[in-house]
Amino acid sequence: MKKALSFAVALGLVAGAAHVASAADLTITGDTRLRGVYLNNADFNDKVQDREQKMDQRYRLNADVKVNDDVTINTRLVLGNQDFSDAQGAFQPKFDIADMSIKALGGTWTIGRQDVNWGNAPLPFLIKDVPQDWILGAYKVGDITLGGYLNKALEGNAKNGDGDVNVWGALAVGKAGETTWGVLLNYAKSDKNDSTAGDTGFLVDPYFATKIGPATVLGEIAYLGGDLLNKNDAAQYGGYVAGVVALDPLTLTGLIAYSHNGYVADTHFAPSLLIGSTQDTAIIDFGMTSDTGHDDDSSLLLGAVANYKVSDKFSCGALLGYLSASKYAGNGNETGSLVEVDLTAEYELAKNAKYKIGVGYGMPDKLSAADDTLMVVGNAVEVKW
Repeated sequence: MKKALSFAVALGLVAGAAHVASAADLTITGDTRLRGVYLNNADFNDKVQDREQKMDQRYRLNADVKVNDDVTINTRLVLGNQDFSDAQGAFQPKFDIADMSIKALGGTWTIGRQDVNWGNAPLPFLIKDVPQDWILGAYKVGDITLGGYLNKALEGNAKNGDGDVNVWGALAVGKAGETTWGVLLNYAKSDKNDSTAGDTGFLVDPYFATKIGPATVLGEIAYLGGDLLNKNDAAQYGGYVAGVVALDPLTLTGLIAYSHNGYVADTHFAPSLLIGSTQDTAIIDFGMTSDTGHDDDSSLLLGAVANYKVSDKFSCGALLGYLSASKYAGNGNETGSLVEVDLTAEYELAKNAKYKIGVGYGMPDKLSAADDTLMVVGNAVEVKW
């Protein structure tokens, strides 16, 4: 019912947009991606999951309506991801964004399913491009934006209690000189009345980015507490610090990331081709181990990246990474490791159209009984308009 209602409401918003288009500003943008992925020994064992090849496609259409200076409506229609193996299958359209933004009561209020981004781009440790149902009020105080919101994380109808999970949050984002920063605070409350689940939880997530000459230093920390968000009522935390030096046409990046007690950065923290489950070439998500809930459980990632812009149309890059993961699934009680080498390239086929390709090679140690080397290849054509 909730999904059907969301679709009906979003459809109504687009219909309304068409009705007022003559009196309002309508902006239509979109993007298209056709992607192919090849994985070899992605489970570290060439006798189990030897090879896998897959292709998919996705189409997204954004329709944004500026009704007037104080009211805007934003929608995004998604077709896909459509598996190429299902040639006769119909695309399943869905509106994953449908919100309205109203300037009122001295601030800006955004209501509906919003595209939420938090932290540093392109490496947010918490969340990026993930639709959420929010009621958000934001106020500008000098160079600082203060906001508060309600996120309906789960809508339920339980026998005892209504079965909801509500998240109340507050945020602050500011800039001082060459430094930008932000702090996110969440308090979650479950009304499931289920003895197998926790009742409350909280999240603290600060981030920063600052420029020092040709270098940019950025970082983020996430801390989860309480019994609702964690297993075994044990706090989880993680974070990273990165340094980026732009020496046109060469860009150098160094990264160190850490996860304790199984904190999993699973919403678009994708530092390499092999790490970060939001991309199809990845074999492990950062922080994913088999011993979540114990104090000796941790993951450490070190990475060095070089990108070179050969011309206005062509660029290439290389990554050397090292991952240490305690008690990773399948390795008993030992700490496993992975050495990774990535090669990437990007070429502008035409205006707004790019071809991207990446090859990742991984050398595991104590991550499985076999510890076979693995290789992944990902490539895609992307069009934005």
